[in-house]
Amino acid sequence: METFQYQGCNDVLAVKSILIVEDDPILGNLLLEVLQKETTYQGYLASSGEMALNMLQTITPALFLLNYHLPGMNRLELADHLRRREGGKPRFREELLRFFPF
Repeated sequence: METFQYQGCNDVLAVKSILIVEDDPILGNLLLEVLQKETTYQGYLASSGEMALNMLQTITPALFLLNYHLPGMNRLELADHLRRREGGKPRFREELLRFFPF
């Protein structure tokens, strides 16, 4: 989980992140821009399911936004990978896997 520290303050605030998986660069960047302007979440963008799985080695998102049609695997296949990722023990709860219908 990413953290940042305010200047001049010793309190460390945990920043929650959202992983957007969208293969259309215009839509993906638009979603990322809106997310970062309108929320306190740190946004990340992956253009494929494989890229998203690789990014999970360094980040633990609080929420996933998954496009249905992705190169290599669709969102249902990616969601299955996310559920099985931790040796049969799901690392991500079902309610953290959100889908948008684009």
